[in-house]
Amino acid sequence: MAVSRINEAGLNVNQYGNRNILMNGAMVLDQRNSASAVTPSDGNYTLDRFHVDASAASKFSVQQVTDAPTDFSNSLKVTSLSAYSVSSSDFLDIQQPIEGFNSAQLNLGTANAKVMTLSFYVKSSLTGTFGGAFSNSAYNRSYPFSYTISAADTWERKTVTLTGDTSGTWIGSTNGIGLRVVWSVGAGSGRINTAGAWVGSLALGATGQTNVVATNAATWQLTGVQLEVGDTATDFEHRTFGDQLQACERYYQKLLKHGDASDGGNTCLGAAGVMYSSSYLAVPFGFKTTMRAAPTLISANSTGCFKFYRDNSNDVFDDFATGTARSPYSLELYNNSDISGTAGQAGFIYAINSNATLAVNAEL
Repeated sequence: MAVSRINEAGLNVNQYGNRNILMNGAMVLDQRNSASAVTPSDGNYTLDRFHVDASAASKFSVQQVTDAPTDFSNSLKVTSLSAYSVSSSDFLDIQQPIEGFNSAQLNLGTANAKVMTLSFYVKSSLTGTFGGAFSNSAYNRSYPFSYTISAADTWERKTVTLTGDTSGTWIGSTNGIGLRVVWSVGAGSGRINTAGAWVGSLALGATGQTNVVATNAATWQLTGVQLEVGDTATDFEHRTFGDQLQACERYYQKLLKHGDASDGGNTCLGAAGVMYSSSYLAVPFGFKTTMRAAPTLISANSTGCFKFYRDNSNDVFDDFATGTARSPYSLELYNNSDISGTAGQAGFIYAINSNATLAVNAEL
């Protein structure tokens, strides 16, 4: 049963949506990898809005799986790839950076910093004390936290309640990183601190924590992640899949990928292209939702990924580039390296092999 919280106006705030400051907390979105296991490098995003910090490469894999507690369908699963002994400076973690526009309500770095509560479901093949942290953008203000997993391979719900930091430098209502929420799967002595208090230094875990990466084939799973204002962990806010997708597409949008068509075959880009000249294909493209910032382009870089279908004929080419005329709203895709045609002809763009993918990235 959900616990009700009454605000100053006498309203039950649990009746209203958008309590959860975090995104994709139920782990339902995996635009990049489509539930395939990946071995991420430092800074790589995995499931939408969850990225990896890793001082050492190839120590764990990440995958969206269907093992989840009641009322959930998916979780993020970490699997240790070796028995790795962390050094004092090592950090290996899963984190979600929160945009300043969304964390500004917490009043971090001021005397009016609010109480907030993090709740999540966790499951591991290991038991004991585990760690995580809250941090500012500069990594010089941190709040380490710890939680206990009592039974192996069993879903357990955890909560962490704290008062926001009243000092330090925090990014407010901008599109930068306002707050980081970190779950550690491995951290050395120089990257941890005592749980339960703000410190003026970098901490990515808690003193005495269990390092998942220290045990070969150990697993650790996360879902039902929620960060909300107040001292009470309310029931997880299940938002519609469409709402979550639109929110996450502010940071990453998959534009085109082979095999996403209803017949499992060639996929058409949702914009027409035109031959600006006999060797320059231009495709003005508007995004599905406004992005956080002007994005970078992620395009296939192998032979024969795309085709331009026009005038009852095809031109096959390898990839796309984009110029400087990018904004949070649109960009121009182009190819001027291996395309040929008749200037002025318009047509459709298709992904035609399994290497073909096209996406834009504006992550924090």
